[in-house]
Amino acid sequence: MSTAIDEIIKDISIIHGVALGKDDPILMLHTVNKKLIEDNKKSHQEMLAQ
Repeated sequence: MSTAIDEIIKDISIIHGVALGKDDPILMLHTVNKKLIEDNKKSHQEMLAQ
């Protein structure tokens, strides 16, 4: 997971010119969003399988 977070930090730095630390709250939002998307995808797959 650290590698994925490092990539996000790098991308934000390159695209927006902003430096983030690993404890930046915006990264928590990314983690929550990723989990919600994964859960949603799983639910959709289960509904389609019925």
